[in-house]
Amino acid sequence: MKKVLLLATYDSFLRTGLVVSEAINNSDIDIFIRTTASNQLSKEQLSSIFKGKKYNCSYFFMSEYKKINYNKYDIIVLSAGNAFIKDFFIFYSQSNLITKDNIITISLFPGVIFGDIDSIASRMNVDILLCNNKIDYEIAKSIKETYNLNTHLLLYGFPIIKKIESFKKVRENIYFFEQVKIPETYSDRFYLLSKLIEYAFKNPNEKIYIKPRVARNEKTVHINKYPMEKLLEEYAKNNILPNNLLFTYKSIEACFSDMQLGITLSSTVAIEAIYNSIPMAIISDFGLRNDFANKDFLGSGCLVSFDNLAKQDLEVPSDWYDNMVAFPKNRNIELNKLLLNITSQNKKSINHIGTESMELAIKKQTQYISKNKKRVIKAIKNPQYAFSILLNFLKKYKVSK
Repeated sequence: MKKVLLLATYDSFLRTGLVVSEAINNSDIDIFIRTTASNQLSKEQLSSIFKGKKYNCSYFFMSEYKKINYNKYDIIVLSAGNAFIKDFFIFYSQSNLITKDNIITISLFPGVIFGDIDSIASRMNVDILLCNNKIDYEIAKSIKETYNLNTHLLLYGFPIIKKIESFKKVRENIYFFEQVKIPETYSDRFYLLSKLIEYAFKNPNEKIYIKPRVARNEKTVHINKYPMEKLLEEYAKNNILPNNLLFTYKSIEACFSDMQLGITLSSTVAIEAIYNSIPMAIISDFGLRNDFANKDFLGSGCLVSFDNLAKQDLEVPSDWYDNMVAFPKNRNIELNKLLLNITSQNKKSINHIGTESMELAIKKQTQYISKNKKRVIKAIKNPQYAFSILLNFLKKYKVSK
């Protein structure tokens, strides 16, 4: 039996980290959730994540993570944000009380990051890093070689992605997956709702469901200032509503079972749908923006305006799919092989990039971008060119350990 410690924060971190922890053969899992807000995780979210299973689950504040008895565990799964993981490894590497040779550390990405260097670099101190896609893997590999790290990299895919086995024979419904802060302003969210209403009126034979990030009465840290339910009530005061525009609070997997088309602005749900061969529309009405995390869908065949939603063929090119979505089917077998192969005999001294080196790397990245604006603009338009720029950056601005 392998004693596993899962360190997590919000619902997406907990859900993703638990999937990985459960994929470890003969795992006995303890969960420690870092407390960041009073409404951090709702009862509904915990119920959905745990699915009736019972775990030894505890909460800790940021100041308390150093007090955890890490020597009790064979494996530590870190499913948290960049800042916490950086702080954790500064403490972990310097502690003389932790028998590191007996512990294997694993980290992952709880959402689609599309090659974000800071997110990848902050996790490179682990023994095993699970990469979401080929692009992330190649970036991690470049960082590993630059710093001569002993990190084991595994192309794992977004952890909660899986083949949906419960597809209905007839898939007829359309689902819009709402996000809390994309878009964030009242005017943008009202525009979004008006376009959904317009689409529903133009297509009376289709059922369009709005799937909120969280239920309106559900207490959670994800505060939506302008939820679609509230905006629809406001709209209905002076307008007639289409009968075929509805709300649903069922699980994403349940939505997938009868979904013929998914609509969102930018979401890991899109990657899940694409993996399951469900047409996915990434609405482009607001443009390609960093804060929308949608520019990396350029070349996916999924970007479409509301006005062209019923006209555009949403086919995903194989090269984009291979770089951004595909992963080995035997990923859990490979993960468990790695866990067997990493022992105290073949573990080197603990990986440690160091915060100063990482900050210097990010600073040089910023300087590089500011000096090469034309190349960056070209990179945004051509993801393959973007990767070559990254490799050139790593070679030119190599930082010693």
